[in-house]
Amino acid sequence: MARAWLVLASTRNMRLRMTGRAEALERAAEEAHRAGARREELEALYYLASPPVHGPMPVEEALHRLDELRDRSGGDRIVESSVLYSLGRLEAMRGRFDEARLATARCVEILEDLGHRPQAESSRGEDFGYIETLAGDHGAAERELRRACDALRALGETGIFSTLVAELALVLCEMGRFDEAAHHIEESRSAAASEDILTQARWRIAQARVLAGRGRPGEGVDVARQAVVLLDPTDVIDIQADTLVQLARVLVEAGEEPEAARALERALRLYERKGNVVSADHARHMLAALPP
Repeated sequence: MARAWLVLASTRNMRLRMTGRAEALERAAEEAHRAGARREELEALYYLASPPVHGPMPVEEALHRLDELRDRSGGDRIVESSVLYSLGRLEAMRGRFDEARLATARCVEILEDLGHRPQAESSRGEDFGYIETLAGDHGAAERELRRACDALRALGETGIFSTLVAELALVLCEMGRFDEAAHHIEESRSAAASEDILTQARWRIAQARVLAGRGRPGEGVDVARQAVVLLDPTDVIDIQADTLVQLARVLVEAGEEPEAARALERALRLYERKGNVVSADHARHMLAALPP
């Protein structure tokens, strides 16, 4: 029963249904505990650290949930690495960037010490890329994402790589390096599984930014809207909000400021619901800069 619930949780994860994923993982942990199957119980606890950060749970509640998972794991190091991964992103949302970097560094250290190199590189790229982007240091975000992508490419890993290389493309778009971004978008598109909603949305929103940067914002708006539609049935509200912000930027390039304002207002509501104060503040500044 525990293994069955773990499989269901994996399916819900691919569909980006974080609330349902957490429910399935809790059932897996309960069934494993009843059966005395500690390995399966720890596996469930490891994955349970992800929905609090990626799903709709508010940041403060998510931090308490991570503390509970630590206690339930009994000091297991692989569960601790997952908790630290999520802690880094949550602290970044609160603007506590030094604490976020420290948590991520500890996560990567544990994974490297345990010999889990692909997971270490993935966590390094995902977390540091996210943290430095929120901190406004796109150069640092690029370095971390590029390092992770190079390592995963060399290892022949495609699942995580396809997502991270799309994130790298988005960071390059922020720096106006659209030709480089286009190359990495193609890498992401080629490696992404058709059912991988997250990657399908992320390379599309990066493609939209490239089209706008090359003077074709109307086409960019169409592609950005595709990314928004892909994410609409999910509950990864922080990623939904990020995608709406990117849509708004392309809409501004296309001269559609009223629709850009509506996208930003929707993004702001999602950020505030999550408790992502850094991104919410950025969305407010973008809204204020639009013409009345």
